[in-house]
Amino acid sequence: MAETGDEQRQRAALVAAFNHQLRDFNGHERSIAAAYEPKIAELRRKIQEAEEQVEREVEEARRNYDAACAKLLKDWVDEQGSEESLEGDSASIVKSKKTKYVIHSISYVGSCNTREL
Repeated sequence: MAETGDEQRQRAALVAAFNHQLRDFNGHERSIAAAYEPKIAELRRKIQEAEEQVEREVEEARRNYDAACAKLLKDWVDEQGSEESLEGDSASIVKSKKTKYVIHSISYVGSCNTREL
């Protein structure tokens, strides 16, 4: 059944009113987003700074840990006396003159693994 002229005009008016409300809503949504954008940018900047700070602290902790392990190993070697020593990143091999043990690794989790010769 075909629409009458009045029905077409009424439908067109409803579509126009809906489109007008949609434009108003979109404009309101953009203004809300614009109002919060500076705060969002500030929070993103703070998150980035915090991530960078954590990375610096982790790197410093690793350096401090490596230094402490190296000192522990050096003190042990000085106390025991060694026949040979081989050092690398986070791992060292030391053969002791006084004992039958070899320190063969020092890991980031803080364990010193030994094995008997």
